[in-house]
Amino acid sequence: MAVVLELREIEPDDLPRLQELIEGDPGYAERVTGHPPGPSDALSLTLIRPEGLPEEAKVVLGAWDSGFARLAAVVDLVRGYPSEGRVFVGLLQVRVELQRQGVGREVWRLAEEWVRSRWPEATTARLAVVDTTAAAAEPFW
Repeated sequence: MAVVLELREIEPDDLPRLQELIEGDPGYAERVTGHPPGPSDALSLTLIRPEGLPEEAKVVLGAWDSGFARLAAVVDLVRGYPSEGRVFVGLLQVRVELQRQGVGREVWRLAEEWVRSRWPEATTARLAVVDTTAAAAEPFW
């Protein structure tokens, strides 16, 4: 993998780049929701979490390509969901032109390190694969 990644939390100033990443793969949104990406999907990704969980239980991490200073991928994690000791993976999306180059696997490796260092009680990761994305998602996971 030629891309060198740095993982850090998405900040409000990063929302335009996150929105660009989401809009750059409209097929993904259409497969999941049946609609193209909306203009506030980046903001929604950072705010929406399961009911009853505090704001600090959710983190959206950006994987920045240090060689190009661009957002290469995003991973959305929820601590303690659906139960204590678990981390729910809401999304892992890689920039279209970087797909199938090992970026997703590296992002997931970095995300696992991030979780281990900050959420030590987390022993299991869970996710849901939407039927319309299963052909691509299941081999990866």
